[in-house]
Amino acid sequence: MYIKAINITGFRSYRDRTVIDDLSRRFNVVVGQNGSGKSNFFAAIQFVLSEDFAHLSAEERQNLLHEGTGNRATVASIEIVFDNSDRRLAAFDSNEFVISRQVSAKKDQYFIDGRMSTRAEISSLMEAAGFSRSNPYYIVKQGKIAELATATDLTRLKLLREVAGTRIYDEKKRESMELLNDTEEKITRSKLLLEYMDQRLETLEEEKEELKEYQKHDKNRRALEYTLLNSEVRDCKKEFDNCLKKRQELQMALNQAENEKFEKSKSVTAAELEIRQLENREKALADEIAAGREEEAKLSEEKTTSVLKMTDLQELVDRIQSGKANSEQQLEELAVVIRGKEVSLEALKPKYNELLQKQADIEGDVNIAQRKLNNLYAKSDNRYATVEERDQYLKKRIQETENYVQDNNDHMRRMERAFEDERNTMREANERIQNIEQDLMEHVNRIDQMMSQDDENRELLSDYSRQLHAATTNRKRISDQLFELETQYDHVKNSFYQSFPKPVSDGIRSIENIVADLKTRNTDGRYDKYINGYHGIVIKLMKSDPMYFKALEATAGGTLTYHVVETDEVALFLLKEMTNRGLRGEANFFPLNRVFGPPTRPLEDKSNGRHLLSVVQYSQKYANIFQQIFSGTILVKDIPSGRRISQSERFDCITIDGDQVSHLGPMTGGYVDIRKSRLDIMLNLSKLEPQISELKEQLENLNRELNDYELKIKDLKHALAKNDQERERIQMEHDQISTEKRELAELRNRVALNIESGAEDLLALKTKNREMVAYCEELKSQFGTPLTNEAIREEIQKANEELKRCRQRFDKVTAEVGDVKIQKAKLESELNSCLYRRREDCLQKTTAIDFEVKRNELQNSIMETEKLRKSLQECYEHNMTMNKELSDIRGKMLDLRHNLNELIEARNDADATISNNTGDIELLRRRMNDLNKRRDEALRKMKELGTLPVDTITAYGSLRKSELEEKWMESVRFMKKYTNVNRKALDQFVRSATERDELKSQIEELERNHEHINKLLEATDTRKYDVLYLTFKQVAKNFHDVFKKLVPQGVGDLVMKTAPVDQNDRDAVEKSKTMHVMERFIGVGIRVNFNDDTSEGFREAFSLSGGQKTLVALALIFAIQKCDPAPFYLFDEIDAALDREKRAAVAALIDDFSSSAQFISTTFRPEMLNHANRCYGVRFRNKISFISLINPEDAVEFLSKDDDDEVEQEQPPTNDMEF
Repeated sequence: MYIKAINITGFRSYRDRTVIDDLSRRFNVVVGQNGSGKSNFFAAIQFVLSEDFAHLSAEERQNLLHEGTGNRATVASIEIVFDNSDRRLAAFDSNEFVISRQVSAKKDQYFIDGRMSTRAEISSLMEAAGFSRSNPYYIVKQGKIAELATATDLTRLKLLREVAGTRIYDEKKRESMELLNDTEEKITRSKLLLEYMDQRLETLEEEKEELKEYQKHDKNRRALEYTLLNSEVRDCKKEFDNCLKKRQELQMALNQAENEKFEKSKSVTAAELEIRQLENREKALADEIAAGREEEAKLSEEKTTSVLKMTDLQELVDRIQSGKANSEQQLEELAVVIRGKEVSLEALKPKYNELLQKQADIEGDVNIAQRKLNNLYAKSDNRYATVEERDQYLKKRIQETENYVQDNNDHMRRMERAFEDERNTMREANERIQNIEQDLMEHVNRIDQMMSQDDENRELLSDYSRQLHAATTNRKRISDQLFELETQYDHVKNSFYQSFPKPVSDGIRSIENIVADLKTRNTDGRYDKYINGYHGIVIKLMKSDPMYFKALEATAGGTLTYHVVETDEVALFLLKEMTNRGLRGEANFFPLNRVFGPPTRPLEDKSNGRHLLSVVQYSQKYANIFQQIFSGTILVKDIPSGRRISQSERFDCITIDGDQVSHLGPMTGGYVDIRKSRLDIMLNLSKLEPQISELKEQLENLNRELNDYELKIKDLKHALAKNDQERERIQMEHDQISTEKRELAELRNRVALNIESGAEDLLALKTKNREMVAYCEELKSQFGTPLTNEAIREEIQKANEELKRCRQRFDKVTAEVGDVKIQKAKLESELNSCLYRRREDCLQKTTAIDFEVKRNELQNSIMETEKLRKSLQECYEHNMTMNKELSDIRGKMLDLRHNLNELIEARNDADATISNNTGDIELLRRRMNDLNKRRDEALRKMKELGTLPVDTITAYGSLRKSELEEKWMESVRFMKKYTNVNRKALDQFVRSATERDELKSQIEELERNHEHINKLLEATDTRKYDVLYLTFKQVAKNFHDVFKKLVPQGVGDLVMKTAPVDQNDRDAVEKSKTMHVMERFIGVGIRVNFNDDTSEGFREAFSLSGGQKTLVALALIFAIQKCDPAPFYLFDEIDAALDREKRAAVAALIDDFSSSAQFISTTFRPEMLNHANRCYGVRFRNKISFISLINPEDAVEFLSKDDDDEVEQEQPPTNDMEF
């Protein structure tokens, strides 16, 4: 175990939280300049662990708080973290634990692992860890060494005694001496008492003879008095029986009047309750009727609005439906016309294409012939001088012609590719149009499906709405009934609590509140034992016939309010909770594990009584409790029977009316108001509780049904809304794809026209190419021909004839093409401009979903109207029913008020009878109590007279009472002369003799104890001196070894100094022989030699220099520490007064010792740094200390700032600054 970390906050010069962690388990050195705060760090550890700071005044606590340039700190806190991995402290299971102390101007608190603790607990913890209270040297402050260095021999001997722990033996000896003195005093007092008792026995011996004469005459007096008292008992019994008979007659009349009053009171209460219920129902009905009228007016207005809306929608749907039928008829007619036109157009197109091709071919022939004629004219012009010049021209023309043909061919290929793209576009448009038409049909089908679903959902919605309304009405009715019952229950429960004393009722409420709170907080089951262990109060755990309530309450009394718990642990827990929560009240408990019911004794006279326990119904689990309460009581028919059974069988008896007869003699009873019967109130509560539970269960079921209906209605409305959204989406999509279809049809027509016109252009290009190819061949045929005009003229003539024939054919074909083209254009115009558009409009009208939407709206409106009509009819019928019910209630209330007045009058008459009889019964009860007291007093006196012979008692039985009284007075006067006789002389003599013998035994026991205590004192002294001697030997050996390590060339020893014995004093010489060797010691001396091992060099401690004394004191401290080791040690500048060589030796010695214990030392010398495992530096800035882990080189720099010159100093440096 060692200190692992230290946290300092607000303590002296440490203002901010300063953490010194990662302390070594061996040697730790803290360095710093003078005044930087080293000693404050040392004091912080002492503040938590040392007794020096145990008791602080307010001023001392204030001085510990940091006070710098700003405001003084309000709290100082020190935390020390200990490593417990070696489990030196078995109380902690973890590898480390934290001890902290927090101090302020008004508080001083200790904590262990964050838990508040005490100084005593921490001291015990440190002692268990090995910090002996008798060894104060595990914390060595600056002045401790100087104090030990200058100590006297006697002081060192006292220190040795503390280390040896002889204080324990001294305390035991002191206790034994006190016991010895007390024993001696008891022996002295006992011997004096023995002498007094011997004298007392002599006196009592003389008084015995006088007592015998007194007893002879006293027997006659007692016989007379016994006869008189017996006569008194007979007279009391006779008068008591007469009173009892009258009382029974009055009681019977009282019971009859009481029962009548009770019945009338119950009837009055029931009538008042029924009137209150009817008044509440009347008020509720009036409010409901008013609300119903408003609801009826509202429904009527909504119905009118809904009918108007339905009429408008019906007209709109009829118009749309009529338009749709017309469009379907037109669509059929258009289909026939379009089909005829399309057939005609298809039949015309091949002819038209054939004529176009023929026209193009003939036009090509015309152009070829014309070009050939032009060439011939050109040759005839003699524009070329030579054949070569002409051929050169021909080559150029041929090349231009071939290039033109090539360009035309490329253009035709591009046109064909464009035609193919347009044909693909038209094909895609047709496919898309077909898909759109399918989608449109699917939209219509989907709308139809949704309308069917909506119709079903609306029907379900209407059903659920009616069921919801009925359930809501039923819930309101049950809620009103539950409210009335709960109000009645609260009233009865308050009466139940008011029937007990306030502390008892407060206690019941407190315990019930605690159990209820535990149930709400028992989420993890930790309170199960206490919740299941509480069973309730006794009165709630029993049942019986109401006729026995008086007897049961009179017998049980206050135990009816006792709380039944499983164990006494549960009872203690509940009482503790009452205290912790500051709850008021009184609580008594029956722990089932502690209550044992007495066995039920059998009753012999079963004809006149029965065990009261037999009329109680309870769970067998609580048998011991009810046996303890009722098993000793017998239920009897009347008081005489009770008296006989109580006297003969020693039972307590009770009548049904609650009159009690104790087996000890007293009798109690009287009038009891049955209206205040606690068991009767509990019976009413037990009747109301199942009714309330049943209504609550019904209400919960209705709430669940309402939630189910609401969820179903919500789901149906959601489904309807979802279908509405879906219809809107379909409508939007329908409109979009309808528009798309129309656009695609227009695109298809445009593409068809483009293809047709393009085909004509392509045909023209092909014709042109044929012309150019023919022209090129004509040019090529002229190569090499001679330039003769005669041949040319013949060719020109032939060419003109050919051209004329071609033109004639072309004109004819052109006329035919024109006629066909007009027919074709007319058909196409009719189809595209009129018929297709009309068909598209009709299709759009027939496939439009507006009709379905409006029809759906109409259906909704019809259903809503029907729903409003039914609701209006139901509201009207409900209002009529409520009006009738209100009229019936008001009539019934009149009858009830009349009956109530009659019941109240009858109850008042019964009450008057009860009042009169109760007074008479009370007078008789008092008289009977007086007679019982007189009888009991006479019996008591007869019992005090003691046992008398039978012949003595019967000797005066024939005398009259006056004669007996006269003889008794004469006997009393005669006995006066024996006034001073000691009537207890014989008993006192026997008792005194016994006490004297006991006293002798006590004296002998005290003398034996005295001898044992003396022996114990001798053994304690011997043990103390043995321990002291052994400790001295260990410390002396350790001192020798440690001094040898510190001064290798020297020797050091501890020497016991003894007191001289005067040889002329024989007693002193004899005493010295029997004394223990340690008793003669008067001090511990120190002999050291710093130079050699010879005895001539030894010197006493007082003759040493300051540094040598310090070294000797350190050696003694280390020797004591080796004798009584601790887990860690704290040194504050212990090497201050040593030279460099001795400081190095001390540092090496600490390094050696640190293998088994932790050392934390402050210094301002460098020698310890060479052996330190951790170095910490303390800085002081702005009146605030800071401490941090540093390496040895930085530690040397710290020291060099404090003292730049390496000069050995014999004087200690100035202490650190104190705050």
